[in-house]
Amino acid sequence: MSDSPIRRTLDDREAKYGDFRKQAEISSALRDITSTGISHESMPPYMKEALMMIQHKIARIVNGDPMYEDSWVDIIGYSQLTLDRIRDDKLIEAFSTPYQGDNSQTVMETSTQRVTW
Repeated sequence: MSDSPIRRTLDDREAKYGDFRKQAEISSALRDITSTGISHESMPPYMKEALMMIQHKIARIVNGDPMYEDSWVDIIGYSQLTLDRIRDDKLIEAFSTPYQGDNSQTVMETSTQRVTW
């Protein structure tokens, strides 16, 4: 297995992210810290998963090559996915709970838009 595709992949990952055991320790410690937060228990699964993946990427950055751009791009990606879901949830909530505005128009508002009809 010394020159197998799997070994080459593992060697490449270790060069980018450092020793897996140390990276796992850092990632686990970050998860332990955030899981004690007051909001953690009530978060939807997509938020918890995004936080876990971001913590994983942070652990790779601080344990390996901090100049490896893909790790930073991944953090942006998980953050954007979560932000998109939050905005979707707010929009769904806004459309499911209308209130009456001026002139008896139904008005829906989210943090990003106002819909009147």
